[in-house]
Amino acid sequence: MARIRLATIASDDTPPLGQVSVYSKTNKKLYLKDDTGAEYELLTSGSPVGSSYLVDYFELDSAQEAAKELTLSDTPTEPTRTIVDVMNGGGALRYGLDFTVTGDVLSWSGGRFDGILASGDELRVVFY
Repeated sequence: MARIRLATIASDDTPPLGQVSVYSKTNKKLYLKDDTGAEYELLTSGSPVGSSYLVDYFELDSAQEAAKELTLSDTPTEPTRTIVDVMNGGGALRYGLDFTVTGDVLSWSGGRFDGILASGDELRVVFY
């Protein structure tokens, strides 16, 4: 049987640019630290340790449909990790391909979202 055994440590140094570090902390949980120093507990929500994610629900109105944007309840700390689901059909949408986030504004002009979303569509947006 193959296995990986890791000694537990309190934390790890920030890895060099373009690398990540995976380690087991003294609480016996696995963590990943990226080259920015952000630490993520593995096998959880994927949010940086010490942060919490937010969930906004929208029923798209005609003004949002026309503007092709909506305003989130807060500004995401890492916009590229924003997740959008069309609750009444359509499934998950991808950052950069279907939508972008600038500040607290989520927009979909020119992406696959464009021309698909309509007034009355229900959206769930998850971010931190």
